[in-house]
Amino acid sequence: MAEEIATEQKVQALSLNEAVKRVFSIQEERKAEYERLKRTQEAYTSSLDPLAQESLSQYQLEISSVTSKLSSVSQDMKQLCELFREHGLTPVYNIVVEIQTLEKEKLQLLVQYHVTHQKSKQDSEIEEGDIESNTHSFQLRELRRKLAACDSRISSLLEDMRFECEHLLLNS
Repeated sequence: MAEEIATEQKVQALSLNEAVKRVFSIQEERKAEYERLKRTQEAYTSSLDPLAQESLSQYQLEISSVTSKLSSVSQDMKQLCELFREHGLTPVYNIVVEIQTLEKEKLQLLVQYHVTHQKSKQDSEIEEGDIESNTHSFQLRELRRKLAACDSRISSLLEDMRFECEHLLLNS
């Protein structure tokens, strides 16, 4: 609760220009955390024995750290949303809300992807032509497609935001 109040006070002290810049900064932080999550999941999946205690402990520690960071930037983004709404920047508010929704969807898709990938690795003893193996391949392709669509939509929204906030960004 105290952290949430501190975040709120920090955001309230930002000018609109700084708030807009902070949205873009948050998206860069998210991008870095998603890369870290991907590397962690790949390392865990490719480890010789992913169920070994050391491997599992390290994996859980990294996932916890990434989750905490993503939660923190999500809270910052919610506060920025309110700031935009309070200043009557409804289009910007709507864009940021939609980005938040897509980021939540993206995280869910990444988790689904990792679980499906892990299952496909565990089922690798099954013959290549087996229906279950083909199902995993199809699911992984479909999840990659959905993730790419999510990333594309987020990028498009960020461009829309740049356009909506051009006057604020030029006055910096």
